[in-house]
Amino acid sequence: MSSFLLMRFLGRRTSGDLNASDIILVVMISEAASPGLGGEASSIFGSLVVVATILFWAVLLGMGSYCWTWLDNLTAPRPRPLIRDGEIVHKTARRELLAKDEILSQLRVNGFQELSEVKSAYLEPSGQISFVPYEN
Repeated sequence: MSSFLLMRFLGRRTSGDLNASDIILVVMISEAASPGLGGEASSIFGSLVVVATILFWAVLLGMGSYCWTWLDNLTAPRPRPLIRDGEIVHKTARRELLAKDEILSQLRVNGFQELSEVKSAYLEPSGQISFVPYEN
């Protein structure tokens, strides 16, 4: 649980395309299965029970997040505004440890030359930046 909270509040750009909960799930399963698979345990049954329990809770939380908005708000991060009206939102950039050069680099990768071309941009939960151009 502490790993989930840590990843939830550390920032999105560290996880790339993977969701933080996906990374934690993989790490937890590998840690739970390693004693049984590595021969350190007397049977693999204990590891299977732990892995099944982790998967059960992951699926249950996923279904619960789909059914109840309050649970989804609690477990899934929301997009954060990164650019408004052609200006960097420094509060978001500072919290996510994004330097201006990194933002400008992503701007160019997405086909923009200057901040003034972008109406808004959001740091998505996946760590990617989505840009909304001004309409001509």
